[in-house]
This record gives sequence, structure tokens and C-alpha cells, in this order.
Amino acid sequence: MSDLTKQKAREATEAIRETGKAALHQARDTAEETAKTVRETAGDAVGAIRDRAGEAAETVRRSAADTGEKVASVIRDRAEKQDDDSVQRRLLESVAGGMDSLSHRVREGSLSQLVADAEGFARRNPLLFVAGAALAGFAIARMTQGRSARDEAL
Repeated sequence: MSDLTKQKAREATEAIRETGKAALHQARDTAEETAKTVRETAGDAVGAIRDRAGEAAETVRRSAADTGEKVASVIRDRAEKQDDDSVQRRLLESVAGGMDSLSHRVREGSLSQLVADAEGFARRNPLLFVAGAALAGFAIARMTQGRSARDEAL
């Protein structure tokens, strides 16, 4: 091989090497830009999901508080129909007051505080907690059945 051919081969090899390095740098830059875009997009998506979840939780909390207040009102109406000094009236008034208090706490308190309060109550009064959960389940089932019947009638 002549010196000129060797020189041309070295130059071609060097040109290929430089082209490869340039392509590698361009690929790195593109990958870094893509990763940055993905991180920003993911951050935006997480923020949007967090906002929507917060809005949904707020809607549920308001709805639960409204329902609790309605239940307390119904219980008070039932209490007023009882004799003035009867045990039933005092018990119903006490339950209605508790529902009002709970509704206020649900409306004004944070979700983590409500969960901590429920856990504390369940630890202190496990039997009462289970009974209350069962009663709430029956009430929800009853309300759901009532809605289903009304929906079918429409």
C-alpha cells in the first residue's frame, strides 16, 4: 500500500471517528432533552392528578357533611315526636347532636385528622365502632336501594 493510500485510509478513518463522535453527542443531547421533557410532562400530569383527586375528595367530604346534617335533622324530627322526658327522645337528640358534630368535623377537618380520629375511636370503643359501621352500612344500603328503585321508575 502506498503512503498516499495509507494517508487517505487514516483520513477516512478519522472522518468516520469524528462523524461517530458527533452522532454520539447529538444522540446524548437528544436523549437529555427527551428525558427533561418526559420529567416535565410527568410532573405536570402528577400535579393535575393530585389536583383532581383533591377536588374529588373535597366534593365527597362536602357531600358526606351535607348527608350527615340531613340525617341529624331527620333524627331531630323523630325526637320531637317522642314524649318530652322519654329515654328515646334524649337518645335521639344525643345521636342527632353527635351527627351534627361529626358533620362539622368532616366539613372543616382534614382527611388525615378524620382518619386519626376514627382510628382512635375504634381503639377506645371497638364494639361501638363495629356497631356504628354496621349501622352506616345498613343506611347506605337503604339509600342505595331507594335510589335504584327511583332510577328504575324513571
